[in-house]
Amino acid sequence: MDNREIIEEFKNNLKYGFNISDKAAEIAIQAIEELEQYKELGTPEQVREAVETHKRFYRNIFAPDEEKLFEAIENALGFKLYFGQKTFLATGYYRQIGQTTAECLRALLITKRPIDYSEPARNAREDCERMQMNEIQAKLQAAGIATNPILRSRKEKADYMREKYMHEKQFENSLFEAERKRAENEQRRFIT
Repeated sequence: MDNREIIEEFKNNLKYGFNISDKAAEIAIQAIEELEQYKELGTPEQVREAVETHKRFYRNIFAPDEEKLFEAIENALGFKLYFGQKTFLATGYYRQIGQTTAECLRALLITKRPIDYSEPARNAREDCERMQMNEIQAKLQAAGIATNPILRSRKEKADYMREKYMHEKQFENSLFEAERKRAENEQRRFIT
């Protein structure tokens, strides 16, 4: 790859939020110093500053299993998650841009309970957040990532609650049956 290709890749990486290796950044900065036509990127010092800002914004300090999940999410959504979004997913705390996306991902993937939209949205902002939640869920599911269900009507909520109740009852009955069989076996052993 020559310097011009590296600079184009570098520009695209900065524009679309992809990771930039130290080597690619170093080569791009050297090439900018040599090639007049790339002065629109700024001075080499400005480019260095942009690279450092970019690295802070997309830095990785998370556990390997979290990074694996984030990579799958990014592939499903088609864009990189910011450091703050990853932090919110991992810890529940976050104070940067992209909060709604991170909240949607946390509700869909981390909380392990259904999202209740059985009642109409109370205002335009809530309606917008629901549309984003639905869009993100569709993308994650299309990528094969399991999500919590979204209950979009009172009927869906009632069906979910009925199914949950039946599942809990079946589990309770299976425990009861296992205990009954254990008691029978204990009694047989005692008689023999």
